[in-house]
Amino acid sequence: MGLQHGKVCAAESHPEALDGLLLCAAYPMKAIGAGLRVVSVYGTNDGVHNYERFEAGKQFLPPDAVEHAIEGGNHGQFGNYGDQRGDRAATITAAAQQAETVEVFLSAIQDR
Repeated sequence: MGLQHGKVCAAESHPEALDGLLLCAAYPMKAIGAGLRVVSVYGTNDGVHNYERFEAGKQFLPPDAVEHAIEGGNHGQFGNYGDQRGDRAATITAAAQQAETVEVFLSAIQDR
């Protein structure tokens, strides 16, 4: 699965090739295939994430999609790629944000 400029490419174009979709500060721009387990995480201090498009994109998610906000997390700490223009300072460490992300994703995979 791949992301390109906030677009969930493989899930939109080839849903039959996936069992699930894990999103980090990302959102769909058209319907995600039925039957996919979708888990979406984002940081509450994310200044890069487009929350308006995120909210609009929820209409394209399956009804059982899981959304999880990481309190104090920001955009840059999801991938350890440093400061980004517009991002806000995180109030948790990158390690804590990434550990919480992994925990949420593993829980979703194991619950399937």
